[in-house]
Amino acid sequence: MHHALFLRPRAVLAGRRFQVLGLLLAAALIVTSPGPVGGATLSGSFAALSPGTTVDLSAEGQLDWGQWGLMSEWGYTHKYGVSPHITYSFVTDEYFTDGPYLLDGGTTLFGWSDGLPSRTAANVTNGTSIFGDKLPGNVPTGFLLQCLADTGPQTLKVYVGTSGGAATLSASLTGAPTYTDNSLNGATGGTNGVYTLNFQANSPGQTLTVSFTSTETPGYITLQAATLSGTDAPPTVAITAPADSASFAAPATFSLTAAAADYDGAVTDLTLLQGTTVVGQSASSALTVTLSNHPAGAYSFCAAATDNAGLSVTSFPARVYVTTTGGTLTGSVEIPPVGVDLTAEGTRDWAHWGLGSPGSFNHKSGVAQLIPNVVLLNASTSELTNYADSLTAFSWSDGTPTTQTSSNMTGVFLYATNHPPAGFQLTVPATNLPRRLKVYAGLYRAQGRLDAWLSDFSAVPYSDSSVVRPDSNRRAVYTLVFASANPGANLVITWTPAAVFDPFFGNLTWQAATLWQQPPQPVLQVVSPPPVPNEFALSFYAQTAANYTVQYVDALGSTNWQGLTNFSGPGADALVADPLMGLTQRFYRVLVQ
Repeated sequence: MHHALFLRPRAVLAGRRFQVLGLLLAAALIVTSPGPVGGATLSGSFAALSPGTTVDLSAEGQLDWGQWGLMSEWGYTHKYGVSPHITYSFVTDEYFTDGPYLLDGGTTLFGWSDGLPSRTAANVTNGTSIFGDKLPGNVPTGFLLQCLADTGPQTLKVYVGTSGGAATLSASLTGAPTYTDNSLNGATGGTNGVYTLNFQANSPGQTLTVSFTSTETPGYITLQAATLSGTDAPPTVAITAPADSASFAAPATFSLTAAAADYDGAVTDLTLLQGTTVVGQSASSALTVTLSNHPAGAYSFCAAATDNAGLSVTSFPARVYVTTTGGTLTGSVEIPPVGVDLTAEGTRDWAHWGLGSPGSFNHKSGVAQLIPNVVLLNASTSELTNYADSLTAFSWSDGTPTTQTSSNMTGVFLYATNHPPAGFQLTVPATNLPRRLKVYAGLYRAQGRLDAWLSDFSAVPYSDSSVVRPDSNRRAVYTLVFASANPGANLVITWTPAAVFDPFFGNLTWQAATLWQQPPQPVLQVVSPPPVPNEFALSFYAQTAANYTVQYVDALGSTNWQGLTNFSGPGADALVADPLMGLTQRFYRVLVQ
């Protein structure tokens, strides 16, 4: 097997402190001693896997499944639409000098079709590794899994391996004898395989605890996947129409279609929901509902299916937009420059977050404020953190409460590990004149999703999930050009995680926003008589901070426009004079931006 990040020198420290870093649980490394059997059972076996073995996690993990290391050493993908049964922890020292590290070339190939955050995948060979260098008196490093146990028979399969070291797998369940195995020993090379644990609890609410840890022999131990199945599998369900992000003209009439299947029983309930509101229900495996006269707005639908054993599953959501006309909304994304002058770019308004503290909010002074403070989604202000190592430096000279600053590299971030994930929301007034909003955001070990829509839905919303970085930082600037059909409408923007590849440290960043508004078309007036004899003079109202360029040609129809002057609008009438020098005609135009 091939491992990434394994070549740096290591210092072996006696008496190190260890910690268990867990997802959705706090656990210590506990191995129970055998106890009296009171209806609980636990048995296990190990099988080596030949290179090229393929595993369909969706088919095998009917109750739940997990896969580690898809995009980074912290990455965790799991079954979507069911209550989580499998949780995990890393057992390592407090400085993470033992890992986790990325396994980027395992010999077992995994695939799935119902995952989160990555919905589908095939031939995945990645995993997560931890260096095992157990010294006398130290806690062994490795992985800790916990799995909900039922009073019916269940099977947990754990796909693990070693490279250059040895490992022990131990499984315990209250009322059953502990299972321990030392089959994996990669001291002479890489070895990988699957442990199959068959178990049954003696009462509801029990937990199967599985540890896979290093022995005294130094080397890497790896975890790639785990699957859970039982005597009955939950059904499958999906919304088959309309397609996700479909758009209809208001008032809209459209059909929702859902399909479900249960391979070891029967579907007893299929429900279509708009948010939490039931819009259709059937006792069969197929359902179509027609929704009529839906007003403009954004709607999210999902389907839920239950089988004859009482097991349920929820579909991936389908978003539907119902829009009117008269507005406009376009968007684009690119990597921002290394330096941004907010004063120059945000001629109508600008805002910056995180200058001196997580709650720091600076904005343009001397104007009616149009960019408000950002709203946190699924998070409180106590969860907001500022940072000062952005790759984009911001400057301004007309701010409040900080008047000016130069090349500051600050911003704020939220860990994207909440359930539901945390994010940012910004609301900016819209008018019938086009405005341009630029939003400077970013992420760490995550994939972001920016959604933007007009509150009157007079244009099709904009959505983008192209900003992604599984192993490090990524920054972006979104440019949104918008105008509304109705007075009082707003542009609403959300920045949320589409995927989190590091469930412990993945985060979204938020730095700045600028607003520019297209000035109204200037009305040109001839000044007569001109202030200076034998000159031509014209005047027009020049809006504050708008940039004006006056050009001329000597023959109508000519494309060779020449620049006469350019200036920034003072918020007053501007006078432009041209010494004609004996010419009998000249044509003028004014460009504004």
